[in-house]
Amino acid sequence: MNQRIEKTMSVVMRQKDGSKKELKLIKEELEGPLLEILEKKKIKHPFGCRSGTCGVCRMEIFTGQEALSPPRLSEEDTLKRCEDDPNRVRLCCQVELWWNEGMIVEIAEAPEVKLKDE
Repeated sequence: MNQRIEKTMSVVMRQKDGSKKELKLIKEELEGPLLEILEKKKIKHPFGCRSGTCGVCRMEIFTGQEALSPPRLSEEDTLKRCEDDPNRVRLCCQVELWWNEGMIVEIAEAPEVKLKDE
């Protein structure tokens, strides 16, 4: 009996109660921003604008930064106004996952901050 073994990568979400939720993804599921991927999997993550300007969907990155797209200018601006390090915090509505078989990207909701005006 031949079983097909799917090649996957994982997104592990640290929950506020300390538990972790793991989402295994195949390459074909990596289309669009991480927020859209989570929504397709019925996983809720806070968001506001979906354009990278409000900062509501900020998430801390613990592992797997190399599997994330680089920040766009609008995301960089928002992270700067939140005083966030783009190597540690990203916007869920902007960041895309890049296929990296076996990679584990571990994230959590970032603490709320008040955006600074420029």
